[in-house]
Amino acid sequence: MLDAIQCIQAEGIKTALLTNNWKFYPHNSCPPVDYVRHFFDVVVESYKVKMRKPNKDIFQHTLGLLDVAPQDAIFLDDLGPNLKGASELGIRTIKVTDQKEALRELEGQIGFELKGYAPGTVAVPDRLKIPVDRLHDYFKSALNIHSNVLTFVGSVLGTPFYIMEHVEGRIFKDQTLPGMSPVERRQVYAAMVEVLAKIHRVNFEGCWFG
Repeated sequence: MLDAIQCIQAEGIKTALLTNNWKFYPHNSCPPVDYVRHFFDVVVESYKVKMRKPNKDIFQHTLGLLDVAPQDAIFLDDLGPNLKGASELGIRTIKVTDQKEALRELEGQIGFELKGYAPGTVAVPDRLKIPVDRLHDYFKSALNIHSNVLTFVGSVLGTPFYIMEHVEGRIFKDQTLPGMSPVERRQVYAAMVEVLAKIHRVNFEGCWFG
């Protein structure tokens, strides 16, 4: 579930944890939430706000903190009465009886996969996806490659990516380039900037993929 939450936040969607709990002397709560607090934009604990699910007030309070309209929110819970309270406000709901099934239903509503989170990445929107049929045609006509070269290996980066060409070279994991002279560093940095500039000058419409 935490993997799914990270995938959601990577797409810029706000998340909230809404829990019925109570204070556990002296500073803790039961059930505890501190260990997952950093995964959410908003955490609402019933003992702090003096409201509890399924009362509508706690849902309205949470929506206000998120600055989200009811029709734009989705609430997941394993208890029917809690879902009913949210639904009466116009919030879409998903009952969690099986976690995997609930996540599949959530994926269907938000339109992207909720697994394989990789820091610094987002799902590729439809408008930016490379047309597979055109790519196959390009491989055949320009490179004389007739096999299916499109594949996905999740163990490499954990997220889909495109390989256009294999180029032998060095991989610099430390940006300070230790062990090089100032002249060598200057040359490497200049080459990196040149490559980035070439990438940004690519005409996508002229690459058979537009």
